Amino acid sequence: MGIDLRHRARAGGFRIIARFAHPARGGADGGRLQHRTTASRSGFLTGLLVVFVPLIELVFFKKRPSTPQIAGVVIAVFGMAVLSGGGAAGNAQLVGDLLTFGCAVVFAIHIVILGRVAPRHDVLPLLAVQLGGTCAIAAICGPFVEAHRFQADPRTLAAIGYLAIFATLFAFGVQTWAQRKLSSVRFALISALEPVFAALWAALLIGERLSALELSGGALIVLGVVTGEVGTAVRARSS
Repeated sequence: MGIDLRHRARAGGFRIIARFAHPARGGADGGRLQHRTTASRSGFLTGLLVVFVPLIELVFFKKRPSTPQIAGVVIAVFGMAVLSGGGAAGNAQLVGDLLTFGCAVVFAIHIVILGRVAPRHDVLPLLAVQLGGTCAIAAICGPFVEAHRFQADPRTLAAIGYLAIFATLFAFGVQTWAQRKLSSVRFALISALEPVFAALWAALLIGERLSALELSGGALIVLGVVTGEVGTAVRARSS
């Protein structure tokens, strides 16, 4: 296993690490934005990644999006504008919304790249490269973007453990395995469920409530996701 991993690292590791610098940026921004916006708003905005995936494939791989996908992008971006204008959002929260928007772009890039890399590599070595590269970049950038106020209380340690095991190791492991079998657009469609679960858990666990305008914006984003991806699937089946 060790020899095989070293061989893969020599063959293509540095190229993959460079490509997977994007998830490290996404993770850094994702942690910072939670101080500037709400979990439910963040979840809805992150759902935009599902319509960014076909756009990225067009720009970098000349894969043209379908008409339903273009319509989905328009609807989702309008929904983001409505969502960001809802509630009592001040300048700090708008900054958080913009950071979340940036994360959605970064995660979409990650999905597209992983969809092309995963079928050619084993899951565990590729997962190790992703997490190792992310840890290295985070260790370098962390001292410059975060204040040193860590408190090792049980609640903080439990949160770190959950994020490390389930939201990182397990989540990226399952994604890497799944994208060996699914196309990038199909995986992105499944990821569209994220804003629904984000709003649900934000309401159940920390008591967040969205205003009517924010709910309307979130609904438009989900509608854009459904229009862009389900519409394309229906069109493909009928042709």
